[in-house]
Amino acid sequence: MIRALWDDSPPRTAPNTLRSHLTRLRAQLSSAGFGGLVATDGAGFALPENIDSDARLFESTARSARNILTSGNPAAAVNAIAGGLEMWRGDPLSDVRPSEWARAEFARLTEIRTGMLETKFQAKILLGDHEAIVSELEQFVADSPFQERFWGLLVTTLACAGRRAEALSAYQRARTILTEELGIEPGYELQRLQTAILNGESVGPRELLPTIHPQEAPPTAGPARPLGNIVPVPPTNFIGRDSEVSTLVGLLGASHLVTLTGVGGVGKSRLAIESTRQVADSFPGGIWYLDLSLLDQPDLLIHQVLEIFDIRDRTAPTLLEQLISRLVGADALLLLDNCERMVDACADLVDTLLRSLPHLRILVTSRQALTLQGERILAVPPLACPPATEHNPAVELFWDRAAATVGELASPELRDPELAVQICRRLEGIPLAIELAAVQLRVLSLDDLLRRLTDRFQALASGHRSAPKRHHTLRATIDWSFDLCSPEEQTLWARLSIFRGTFDLSAAETVCRDETLGGADFTALMANLVDKSIFARETHPIGVRFRMLESVSDYGRQHLRKSGQDIRFLNRHRDYYLQVVETTQRSWFGPGQLDRLNRIRTELANLRAAFDHCITSPGQTEAAQRLAAGLHLLWAGCDYTAEGQHWLNVALAASDEPSPARATALWVSARIDFLQGDQIQARDKLDEAWQLATNLDDQLTLTHILHIRGSGDLIGNEVTTAKATLVQAFTRYREYGGDPSLSALCGIQLAMACVMTDDPHTAIEHLRHALQLCAAVEDEWIHSYGLYVLSWATYTLGNLEQALALVLETLIFKHRFRDMVGLAAGFEQLARTLVDLGQSRSAARALGAAHQCWDAMGRGWFGGSREWRAVYDYAEAKCRDDLPEPVFQKEFDRGYASPLADLVPFILVR
Repeated sequence: MIRALWDDSPPRTAPNTLRSHLTRLRAQLSSAGFGGLVATDGAGFALPENIDSDARLFESTARSARNILTSGNPAAAVNAIAGGLEMWRGDPLSDVRPSEWARAEFARLTEIRTGMLETKFQAKILLGDHEAIVSELEQFVADSPFQERFWGLLVTTLACAGRRAEALSAYQRARTILTEELGIEPGYELQRLQTAILNGESVGPRELLPTIHPQEAPPTAGPARPLGNIVPVPPTNFIGRDSEVSTLVGLLGASHLVTLTGVGGVGKSRLAIESTRQVADSFPGGIWYLDLSLLDQPDLLIHQVLEIFDIRDRTAPTLLEQLISRLVGADALLLLDNCERMVDACADLVDTLLRSLPHLRILVTSRQALTLQGERILAVPPLACPPATEHNPAVELFWDRAAATVGELASPELRDPELAVQICRRLEGIPLAIELAAVQLRVLSLDDLLRRLTDRFQALASGHRSAPKRHHTLRATIDWSFDLCSPEEQTLWARLSIFRGTFDLSAAETVCRDETLGGADFTALMANLVDKSIFARETHPIGVRFRMLESVSDYGRQHLRKSGQDIRFLNRHRDYYLQVVETTQRSWFGPGQLDRLNRIRTELANLRAAFDHCITSPGQTEAAQRLAAGLHLLWAGCDYTAEGQHWLNVALAASDEPSPARATALWVSARIDFLQGDQIQARDKLDEAWQLATNLDDQLTLTHILHIRGSGDLIGNEVTTAKATLVQAFTRYREYGGDPSLSALCGIQLAMACVMTDDPHTAIEHLRHALQLCAAVEDEWIHSYGLYVLSWATYTLGNLEQALALVLETLIFKHRFRDMVGLAAGFEQLARTLVDLGQSRSAARALGAAHQCWDAMGRGWFGGSREWRAVYDYAEAKCRDDLPEPVFQKEFDRGYASPLADLVPFILVR
């Protein structure tokens, strides 16, 4: 009570002053008819258990309304909330003396009211009362512009009301506020809403509302109750983790068993300890803490638990009965820390306790979940490490610990933010690794520390003496995890370490499974490693995938090298991903293109690793050339041209041995050169490829070379030559077959040549055939190029409205595929069409967007193509004629400054 009144600085007379206050309070309550409300209770005071206060009633009303909504009765939820909101008469506790307790309680009650409003809006959306709450939501976000979830509700409401353009505009306003004022991008839910609207998906309230789940408001953070044992008080500051603490507090209010999992050193114990302080007042039966890291014998677990509850008589028939009888009716929280060495024993104990004690809550920290029914698992991630200009919890932790090691680093002037970000990213945001790194600053500079982190196990080979032995070094932490694994799990861990980024179950089994794993259930082995936090399970748009932290992966690779099996499994990894690439290439022209492209994008880290292995290993040049050339659709059309050309040049330079793989790599590389404007180098490569293919009598490769030569002429100001060459290539595709996507693209490029030679009618005939072929197989990528050329042909014939509709459709497709070349050309065609329709402001913005796309690729207008440049020049000149210079520049800058992800909504709400 003293702490609640005076925080951490009570006067010496505090006990006497407190007694005086209490005497006067009890007298005033008695005269008002509430005698006995504050009763003496041994050494302290007590309130009746059944006392009701307006704050408690307000809280229970909010919780009840939320539960009613979750149960599927939005109308009843609205009625319940109305009563709760009537209780709010202004800022709570405004007449209370300022203190830590009062500030915390004010924040808690305010957050409950905000939650009530959120529940009200969600309920009204579900009731279809969209128009009625738009103005309320607009007022709320105007008053509280940083409440992102209410922006989400506004966007949802507008979308459900059929006002999609306004919904996208609201998203843009939210994004501008968040990025300019807070320096952060919108969260996943808000971005998901935007994507759904852009993709034309059916927007219904239940699909787009944030997930509704019952959750009690976090209880006030106050002085710890005397009941319970001593929860450790860490000697250092607790930094970051606001979101995780909030989530955990909510879970403890709603679930009887919560388990924190995560890799060693990620901060599970610290998060658990800090969160228990915030919920202390919610557990009148006390908070009881037990550290199991030093306990090796599962049979002693029950004895350790009895000891913390001070149960001395251990001779009863069942020790569990004593423990259960001690806890009957107690609203207590039991914190079992570091359970991974005896997961089975802990699971048995926890299961028995929870079945017998309905009031008990248990919080567990473990590298492996208990896998009990009703267990809520919270995976603790590493600390976030954004750029130095943003709030960075990992760097904040690093500087805090560094200042404790080297006092002068407490001064911000002596800190290097960029170096600190690099160090923390190298350490993957793992708090233990960051703390161990800070200790090294006793003898190392920041630059030296960063250089030495190439071998993080050696660099972090010492720590604080007071830390547990398993936390003395990074290697000791991971050794602890390795020892928890069975021999089969250890073997699989080592083999999985060859993957980069993320990987799926199919890849893991294909690459890593062999006879040495015996009859082990591979899926069960994977599940065990996830349970033991060796790698994390992630849900991606393409399915479930797994990720290892780099430090865990490095550890596994060291074991794989020691076993002498590393080359064998690197080769298996290479073969698997080469097959993925070539299968994707063969099946590209057809339905599901975007899914296949997303798969390739998701696998880029593994593809890069496979390519590096080919280049650095003897005798694997042909595989490198096949891998680089097999991704030509990614390189040419999806914002990876520079990386693709790097791969191709490296693979071609590695060996000039004549082969079909080299001939293919040459024409693919030439295609990229043409897109980058290097006509001379592209033609040299095509000449070599032609000679190779002729010697090999490879007619299909000769057809590809003709096609690429014709497309190069098309953007190299040789349109008449291009037309003749493309006709020849198109004829050969019909004769020799080959990749149908390239055949269709050839027909579209031939149509483009017809448009550029003032023959739009013939172009439309070619396009009709190509677009029918694309539609028959549900192709989207080649189809989008056909739409672009058709827009140009239609524009040439003077049908501006149809040309506008076609180019807008083109841009939607190009945005989905992140086709930067297509986006740039599409925005130029859009600008030309808009300016002729009298929409010069929008045209100026489209020009800015096109310019941004070209600049992002580091080149412009296909290296100087007159035909494409003429589109831009015409639109720019006419815009400048129509608009005053300041207006043109303002609109152009708006288009240039719009994030690439927002270019399509920019068009839709123009």
